[in-house]
Amino acid sequence: MFILVDSVTSMPAKLTPTNSMTGASSGYTIEMTVTVPHPTSFLLIINLPSDISFSTSGASCTGNCSGSITSNNFTSFQFQVDNNLNTTGHNLTFVLGSTFTNPRAIGRSADWTLTTSNIAPTSIITISTAAPTISLPNLLTPSFQTDSYYINNTNVVKMTYIFTNSLVSTDYILFIGDSTTYSELTTITCSGIYGTCTKDAALSSNGSFIIRIVPNVSSIVNNTLNIVLEGLISGTDSVSQVTVRSFNNSGNMIDEGTATYTISCLDSSLANVSNNCKTCHSNQSCIDCYTTYGFYLSGNVCVSDCGLATSYSNFNGSSSGTC
Repeated sequence: MFILVDSVTSMPAKLTPTNSMTGASSGYTIEMTVTVPHPTSFLLIINLPSDISFSTSGASCTGNCSGSITSNNFTSFQFQVDNNLNTTGHNLTFVLGSTFTNPRAIGRSADWTLTTSNIAPTSIITISTAAPTISLPNLLTPSFQTDSYYINNTNVVKMTYIFTNSLVSTDYILFIGDSTTYSELTTITCSGIYGTCTKDAALSSNGSFIIRIVPNVSSIVNNTLNIVLEGLISGTDSVSQVTVRSFNNSGNMIDEGTATYTISCLDSSLANVSNNCKTCHSNQSCIDCYTTYGFYLSGNVCVSDCGLATSYSNFNGSSSGTC
């Protein structure tokens, strides 16, 4: 049992993760500046906040540590400190092994409580706090489900989102595109089975087009959400990508990823192929051609005849469809 004193001083402390990605396994380095006299050996007791987890399996400490880590429970542990300088003004460093799981959102984490204590008799010397900063989102894997996509198509957009960090009911997702990908044809919506989907008018500016999705978390199975977006019309660039990000209710990013899609250069009537392109840029210049119909890429257009063999090489034997 600790012997409490009337007034407890704190000391400057810094926490740095070895992996700054949300939800990742990480070790931590603790640096403390000794501003209060301590004995050559004392205890450091660490109480963790609820947004980080700790496993006792394989727990280790190097640096100014002496002996092994003793866990009081899954949110509190302690170890003995080797303080060779029985003075003040110096730093003590503790390197903790990768047995922690980072908070699931970027930003400043909640405070760790760092208590130094005499060993015997047990009495608190200082109580300090420090918080790590998580700076990188983890991976979100979005993909377009197979469908008949083409330029200016108004079909529903079917996607799959796979999250690294689990979502809770207060989280939200942003689908981020621009004029070359998708824009609003009618009111953006989705079935309630997936959640609520609306255009984020405040964020959709300077050419960007953003949909806010508040997911129905009961539809997320194994960190995977299948969703169907309605009210969209695709752009005129047949090869592009969208970005999908998840956030907590404070607006801190959790996961992030991009999905590249390729859509046909067929127009919305499905009757015409612009310049005989298979895929094309928004200015209708071709990227590749319908070689199965006898069209080949020459520069940025599709042709059925590459011309004279002296001007165009490997036409007859070409497997790439390029003159």
